[in-house]
Amino acid sequence: MHCILQPTITGEYILITKITRDYKNNWNNVNPWSRLSRVDAFQVEYECLTRLNALPAGNTPILIKCIPEEFKFILTDCGVSFWKLRDDINISNLDSQVNNIIHKLRSCGIIYLDNHSSGKNLCVSKDGIISLIDFDGCVIDSKFKTNKMKKMFEDKHNNNINQHYRDLKQGLLDIVSNNKYVTLIGST
Repeated sequence: MHCILQPTITGEYILITKITRDYKNNWNNVNPWSRLSRVDAFQVEYECLTRLNALPAGNTPILIKCIPEEFKFILTDCGVSFWKLRDDINISNLDSQVNNIIHKLRSCGIIYLDNHSSGKNLCVSKDGIISLIDFDGCVIDSKFKTNKMKKMFEDKHNNNINQHYRDLKQGLLDIVSNNKYVTLIGST
């Protein structure tokens, strides 16, 4: 993890903590879950991050730099994954934050298939901001890259995109609400 000064639209600078997501050392050839090659997964995550970053910031990582030849992204730090959370945290307006995630995904044509009830792909910052991470197992514009991903979507959501987003929303709410270290403020 590193810190950098990032210029804002107004010309001011803010301090951003960044992390590196490195595909080079994570996989051999094919992801057993999605059946995507390392190259395909990297391209999917890049496309998702690019689309998400075109919307107002919040609840997803910001792509600072992409290094394709190294299969590497430099991203803003979104905090700790819920499955590793060991310190008490206050989270304000959970419904609003989750709705923002769902809105961003829908607006960008992203079907997020990598939600884990453990909270491994949902992070929380020290300020109580939740962020969805890990977009390499997504579907963009309903174009499934592998039959396995299509079958997972069809089996779980009966091929219903609206049901998918309802299930994802409920899953994200459950991850946060059921975590013993979380105190909800201004939420349901």
